Amino acid sequence: MQANDRELLNFELSLVLKNHLMIKDVEELREFYGDEDKYVVFLDTMIYLLNHEPAFFFISKSFLEKAHSVFEVHRFDIKNEEIGRAINNVTLALNEIENCDIEDEREILSKYINWEICVRKLENASMVEVLDSMSDDIIIYFHLKGSLDASSKEDYPISNRIKLASINYLTEMVPEFFMNDEVSKRTTKMIDDIYKETSLFDLKGRKASKKTKQKLKSLYREE
Repeated sequence: MQANDRELLNFELSLVLKNHLMIKDVEELREFYGDEDKYVVFLDTMIYLLNHEPAFFFISKSFLEKAHSVFEVHRFDIKNEEIGRAINNVTLALNEIENCDIEDEREILSKYINWEICVRKLENASMVEVLDSMSDDIIIYFHLKGSLDASSKEDYPISNRIKLASINYLTEMVPEFFMNDEVSKRTTKMIDDIYKETSLFDLKGRKASKKTKQKLKSLYREE
């Protein structure tokens, strides 16, 4: 696997983990990651997330509590030396986050949320909208990748505003993802469908769709 492919996979797995920590309860998480292979993926993804996006864990103490609970599932019964090092790395990173000064934590979280709002172009967003967009990123990602059937949108409806927010985030974070022609076509179709569904009187909504499409097109000019 090439370096770019590995980085994209790590990013994808981090979206999955963030979604899981946001919407699943502790028992669901422990059951899902109870399989040893999935537990190893959990460790690797935790390291990636803690290195690239530690502020995520400041959003809610429950995220840390859930991560700790999963962490303990196989913490003492896996003897593999490499996995042991991964466990130690996660332990150190979690301890650093938990021991962060409260004022520093507030400042880091504030900057993180403001950055999320800016990148997603969620004008006047509530915290609920920001969190919805973050948890739905992986669903939009899989739709664009072609891993989810279009009909599944009916099982988990996502507002057009949140769809655009996730596309904006993905184009910023992983522009290489959109270099795939099929991904680009599916993204263009999703944006065009959103534009068609937006009321003629919703000028802001229609403008938002156009800006997202322009950003997508610009990725090709940058290539």
